[in-house]
Amino acid sequence: MKAFYCHRFVLPLPDGHRFPMAKYARLYRRVAAMADLWGIELLEPPAVGERDLLRVHDREYVRAMLDGSIGPEQMRRIGFPWSAAMVERSRRSAGGTLQALRAALAGDGVAVNLAGGTHHAGRARGGGYCVFNDAVIAARHAQAHGLAERDRRVLAACRERGLPVAVCMAGGYAPEIEDIVDIHAATVAVAARFARQPVGAG
Repeated sequence: MKAFYCHRFVLPLPDGHRFPMAKYARLYRRVAAMADLWGIELLEPPAVGERDLLRVHDREYVRAMLDGSIGPEQMRRIGFPWSAAMVERSRRSAGGTLQALRAALAGDGVAVNLAGGTHHAGRARGGGYCVFNDAVIAARHAQAHGLAERDRRVLAACRERGLPVAVCMAGGYAPEIEDIVDIHAATVAVAARFARQPVGAG
């Protein structure tokens, strides 16, 4: 199993800030302590590249976030003060989700990101401590590199183990639903084929 973590996930914040940033370091320490026993390979993810960011986010939003010209109202909605470290953290967090996806698509088995889940970020705005939407970035990448096969493998594994599966919409990205409906349509099409198969069928 591969687990992606970067020490940059822990962003220094002003005293009294309400976001529980320490949770990332605590999770890392626990996973690292059990890595040998559980067979976990801890890897540092690269920062997500601009090409992947621009598949999902507005060019002006990305530029303003990267160069620091983003407005105070945008940053208030996000909930973090702007800094180069905050941008790097956000890019590494999305990079971890993307690397976990790539590992899964490559057939490396289970892979996880120890951060991510930044689904409140929309095309041209952040929100709720989310700068870049790692879930949609990964979905767009998967769509370009074998989404249907990934879904087939995930659903097959869940079916074999008797695990329930739920589909979640894209959080803050939902207002731009026209941009992600094809992602969900591809997933639903694969799920529908599995639903028609008797348990145990390939």
